[in-house]
Amino acid sequence: RFLDKAAVVTSKDKINDRWSVCTVTQVEELKSIIKILPVWATTIALSISFAQMSSFFISQSNIMNRKLGNFEIPTGSVVTFGAINGLTLVPIYERFFIPILRKLTGHHRGITSLQRMGVGLFLSTIAMASAAIVENTRRKEYPQLHSMSVFWLLPQFFLMGASEVFTYVGQLEFFYDEATDGTKSISSAMFLCETGIGSWLSTALVKIIISATGGEEKGWLRNDLNKSKLDRFYWILAVISVINLLAYLMVAMRYKGKKPVIVRDENMVELKNDQHMQP
Repeated sequence: RFLDKAAVVTSKDKINDRWSVCTVTQVEELKSIIKILPVWATTIALSISFAQMSSFFISQSNIMNRKLGNFEIPTGSVVTFGAINGLTLVPIYERFFIPILRKLTGHHRGITSLQRMGVGLFLSTIAMASAAIVENTRRKEYPQLHSMSVFWLLPQFFLMGASEVFTYVGQLEFFYDEATDGTKSISSAMFLCETGIGSWLSTALVKIIISATGGEEKGWLRNDLNKSKLDRFYWILAVISVINLLAYLMVAMRYKGKKPVIVRDENMVELKNDQHMQP
């Protein structure tokens, strides 16, 4: 509430001084940004995990069997596994799951944006655990070059793609629902900043682990993946994701947003203030 004082005029001379007094709208816009910051901060860990799709996931595929019949999948193209999953999951979710969830929950989107983000964060945790198990199996049972099929990476790509769909789409919905008209563009910028911060934190985490485990020659993350302990790095990311998920749940349960829209039937949407409108 102390921010409200910024809109209080204490002197007539300061009425036209924009650096001395703010409008009520400016104060409310700042409040809306501060209010969503905890939710935004607790989704950054997903970007750390997501950064592995364009780094270590590709490194894994480079030493695996990428043949599909007579065709060999280019190493850099394996990231399309996640993209294809996202493209197929979105219409399936919108077409089949949302109508079912809408009938069960009464929410016009099936589940709330916060719940959708929570599902995505949970899936990212499972994705990192899956990546750790696959890498451990590859290193111990298929140490020869190109002896294990690259399609064993599909589960982690699928789960990360699904996590991206749930979290990022839910996050954009959340920002646009909770932000004021003047801060919607800032909310979009926060979404993009999250990806950049996550990539930077991923790089920092890699350097810390390399330094803490013996350097590039003896550490967990070496140039030769067969001599590395990449699965342990994935387990660390899984633990970070679990801790982050718990923090997110605490923030989400305490968050009090705008009043939700309740669906009474498929042809009528009722607002909390008993105003009706046709969709």
